[in-house]
Amino acid sequence: MMVGIEGDGTPWSYLSASIFAREVKELGAMWHGCRWSTQVILGADPWQCGANPQDFRQTERLAMSDREHWTWHAPEPDVWAPTYAEEAGRITLSFFTYSGLEREAIYRHTDRYERGRYVVESAVERIAVGSAWYLF
Repeated sequence: MMVGIEGDGTPWSYLSASIFAREVKELGAMWHGCRWSTQVILGADPWQCGANPQDFRQTERLAMSDREHWTWHAPEPDVWAPTYAEEAGRITLSFFTYSGLEREAIYRHTDRYERGRYVVESAVERIAVGSAWYLF
């Protein structure tokens, strides 16, 4: 699918491609086929960002359990916003998400692209787990 995607080569176009690649995988999925749709892209510490009254999905802060009830498997990020780096024609885009599905967790997504192409190589790492959860 991503072979046919074109962009303008900006960092924003690669972030958009990363999100689109995940969205399109869940096109038509319901219930147990949905994983990406439970993720919230983090741009700030999930314990610091309060509820957004305009977003019906956020009725409370993002992280359901208190910070002290979390186990970190990697260092806690200093920068929560998405990052972009380019070296030798390879683009690396990283961003963090939060989900409460099954067991609440914070994930680091690392996507790699060849400059000018939007076919993505993705890796996901669960970097922290909390004590709360939900299922559907």
